Amino acid sequence: MANGVLSYDPGGVRELLPFGEDFLLVETATVNDGVVTATMRMSPLMGILAAHFPAKGDRPATPIVPGTLLVEAAAQASLFLFPDNLKAGNLPLNRGLEKVKFHCQVRPDSIARIEARVVNAKKIGLSELFKIQFEVWIPSDNGGKAKAADGFIYGARQLSTSP
Repeated sequence: MANGVLSYDPGGVRELLPFGEDFLLVETATVNDGVVTATMRMSPLMGILAAHFPAKGDRPATPIVPGTLLVEAAAQASLFLFPDNLKAGNLPLNRGLEKVKFHCQVRPDSIARIEARVVNAKKIGLSELFKIQFEVWIPSDNGGKAKAADGFIYGARQLSTSP
C-alpha cells in the first residue's frame, strides 16, 4: 500500500491503467498516506450514454450517470493504492462489493471526486486479500459537496516476490 504522497496527472493515469480511452474513468489521482483522491472523467460517459440511446429522440432530456460506472470509477481509483502492482502490470483483482449505496443522481457534466482507502488487509502466502472503503462526491447546489455513492470493494493482489 502506498505511503507518502504520489500524484498522477492525466498522462500518468493513462500510462498506468490499462483501460482504453472509452472506459478510462479516472482523470487524476493523488495518494496521501494510504488514501487515494481521484477525479472522475465524464467524457467517456457521454459515449456510453450515446451507445445506450443511439437515436437522438431516445436520449433522456437530463441523463444521469449509471451507478455501476460510479463504482467502476472508484475501483479504478483504488488501484492507485497499490503502485508496485500497477508499475509491474500486475493489477489487483476486485472480487466483490458490499453495502454499496447510491445517495443522489450524478449528471455527466458533474465533476465527481472519489476517495478510497484500504480498511482491512490479510496476507496469505504471496497474496493479499483487501477491503477498500470508497466514497464518490459531487458538488452540491448550495456550494458544498454531496455524497453520490459509497461502499466497500473486496479484492486480492499478488505481493512482490523480491525481499
